[in-house]
Amino acid sequence: MEIRKKKMNKHKENENNCPYDATYHFKPNRGWMNDPNGLIYVDGYYHMFFQHDQIDHVFKGMSWGHAVTKDFIHWEELEVAIKPDELGVIYSGCTIIDRHNHSGLGKDSILAFYTSTLPRQQQSMAYSLDNGKTFTKYQDNPIISNHPLSNIPDDFRDPKVIWHENTKKWIMLIAAFNRVYFWTSRDLIHWKKEHEFYDEMNKDIGVFECPDLFELPIHGNNTNGNKWVLLLSSNMGGINGETCTRYYTGDLQIDALGYISFIRDDQSFRIMDFGKDNYASITWSNVLDRTVLIGWMNNWEYAFQLPTKKWKGMMTLPRELSIQSFSGDLKLVSKPVAEIEVFFENGEYVMSDLVFPITPYTNISLYGGDEMNVAKAHIRTLDMTI
Repeated sequence: MEIRKKKMNKHKENENNCPYDATYHFKPNRGWMNDPNGLIYVDGYYHMFFQHDQIDHVFKGMSWGHAVTKDFIHWEELEVAIKPDELGVIYSGCTIIDRHNHSGLGKDSILAFYTSTLPRQQQSMAYSLDNGKTFTKYQDNPIISNHPLSNIPDDFRDPKVIWHENTKKWIMLIAAFNRVYFWTSRDLIHWKKEHEFYDEMNKDIGVFECPDLFELPIHGNNTNGNKWVLLLSSNMGGINGETCTRYYTGDLQIDALGYISFIRDDQSFRIMDFGKDNYASITWSNVLDRTVLIGWMNNWEYAFQLPTKKWKGMMTLPRELSIQSFSGDLKLVSKPVAEIEVFFENGEYVMSDLVFPITPYTNISLYGGDEMNVAKAHIRTLDMTI
């Protein structure tokens, strides 16, 4: 697999004469795109699957699109990876590497877990034996069904699977209306529900989507240890009531029966971004030295009104996550991945064959009535004290 590095020219309009083509954010070549799915690092490539409809510019016949990159800047879009079938369209999910063949589908196979939609939302699986290039649907899908009498809500989607070393079990998180279900398995095929996470103190948050769970070391003065982060997107609860990505810090607790539950640190939740264009954010799996996240750079308030012609939807820049302690208050901190530095060479911003000189502004003081013109500025670091 080789990535064809495309020239990035901000001022070049695409073939449909659209002036909004992406410079360094990923977008599909055509059609609709929303949630990132199945993020995984394999053999030097960062794979990103995503909610995709190649034909329409609206959320409709969803499949898993597929793109790969080595540096988070130059992307190659590949063939659609997982297409709709008799169980409905393909909603969001995740991928993992089955290194020890727990599933019996093949050592080092890549397993994709996703939500099928017929007759109700339920969880299905596909597997790849060629490092994610092609996928085969599991013959006995769904692996977690949703019968009308099962006491599972209609909104039951977006599985995220991680390995829990202490219990030697796989954990699957599933968004279930305004809760997150924790299911566990030892063979990745047969699953048992063990826990429900419910934010009883913040009920007016709409529907949860795209859960993620990862462990990070705590950074800060006189701090040590790790914390688990439960990441959720919700279609309410943002600063102005709109969609947002929120998170909770806490610990995974194991009871006498070996059941796993997420115990949050306090009754509050925090919002990852105060802007409106970061939704369905999830992290890459199989990345050993850092935790990297990407999100859908859009908002359901206006996602269908974007003024593009051939495509609709863009991803955020990938970011590296860490937990910082601020006087004992733990916060999730984001910074762009180091690969973005390739755009800055010798004090110049390089884009295709165009070079823009960078003028640094440091230690500037503005007083009442003062103005500073930052039109057409490319801001690398902004630290503002008011």
